[in-house]
Amino acid sequence: MDHFYKDYAIERIHIGKPDSIWVQPGDYRLQIGMLTPQDPAAKKWVIRYEGDSLVLPIDRTAERQFAVIENLKERDYTLLVHTSDGLGNTSLPMELSAPVFGDNYRASIKERVLSHSVIFQDSIGLVWKTMSDASTLFGSEIEFTDLSGQKKKTLVGISDVSVFQGADPSKPISVKTVFRPHVNAFEYFYTDAVTVDLLATKLNMITLKSSAWTDAEYIDFNFIRVFQEAVVQKPKGRDIDLAYTLGSGSRSNFFVMDGAEFGAFSQDWQSLINSWSVRNSGKLKLNRGAAALALYDGLDELNRSQMVAAFDNSVSAAQNRIFNLLVGDIILLKSTDRDIYVAMKVLAVPPAASGVYGKLEMELKISRP
Repeated sequence: MDHFYKDYAIERIHIGKPDSIWVQPGDYRLQIGMLTPQDPAAKKWVIRYEGDSLVLPIDRTAERQFAVIENLKERDYTLLVHTSDGLGNTSLPMELSAPVFGDNYRASIKERVLSHSVIFQDSIGLVWKTMSDASTLFGSEIEFTDLSGQKKKTLVGISDVSVFQGADPSKPISVKTVFRPHVNAFEYFYTDAVTVDLLATKLNMITLKSSAWTDAEYIDFNFIRVFQEAVVQKPKGRDIDLAYTLGSGSRSNFFVMDGAEFGAFSQDWQSLINSWSVRNSGKLKLNRGAAALALYDGLDELNRSQMVAAFDNSVSAAQNRIFNLLVGDIILLKSTDRDIYVAMKVLAVPPAASGVYGKLEMELKISRP
């Protein structure tokens, strides 16, 4: 029945379009990529945008084709892309949309703020403070001096703790915070470099503020972090060496994680700890007096055999719980499952009166495996 209109029809030949095509945001520019079309008739690809166009030959030796549009403004763009045989025949157009980033985005990014550094035998750990907006955070670029005196550069991810190998802790490091403004962005944005003195930022103090078992604090001595139960790392207990809470009569209380002494405060609390998929085992020793202080002052946390001997040779009884701490007390912890040895010197304790709150402050020496 096409005899009614066949004399008026215009015959069109459409060549093959790409099997896949994408656009990636950048810094005042966009990158467009596509899989090379299978149709051998496709000789060129054409990108149209904002009344302008970019025409590029298709490289048949490459699996993918790429093009970059420069000097764009910081806003959203819509592109139309088609292939052409050079004789006027084209594929059906494909529409792409993407934002372009620039100085406005650059002005909005802030560097990560360091909480403290941790020095291991073979690596450095950086513990970061929480960022108010980390939605486009990609990581941190760290430039450091290795133990042979050579400058090195590494990129670490967005974890709360960043660990990198081989740095000389006596030399400062340079840190740039890296942002990726869009999940498909092909360019990254960097903050200005911040110089960090690893020894000056090394943490050797801890302050605990619990006022009851309901706000108990859980301590990770590997990275010197303190968590409340609601935010203990998953799986629960994996990173926890010790729990602290303030009792009405017992005052400052420490508990190893595999003991049954939590029930002295609440069976519900004991049941909660028992339900954790991981409970690291450990033992505590409490030492008092001039000899204990002298022992602590002579400890070198980087001398592992000395730290191990301090715990093993202490005549104090190994316990699952210690309490009623005094200023000057020396607490020794062996976190057995994690092979961490800790010596703690008590600097301040909450007031002795029941119902009166206060902080427990301690100086730390830690030997990690």
